[in-house]
Amino acid sequence: MGVVYKARDSRLGRLVALKILPEAFARDPGRMARFEREAHLLASLNHPISPPSMGLRSPTGSVPW
Repeated sequence: MGVVYKARDSRLGRLVALKILPEAFARDPGRMARFEREAHLLASLNHPISPPSMGLRSPTGSVPW
């Protein structure tokens, strides 16, 4: 559904995962709803090997991540 990148949060100094949707998916309401449901589900997980969710963002005029 999207591409996941390993990145570093420069403010907190830790590794994070960024999931970015392709533009075509970002314009599809059904796929956006699925992306948001997935983000909510991941935010509810609490497990030592699962990093915490830091949020769902969509900078103006760009693809959600």
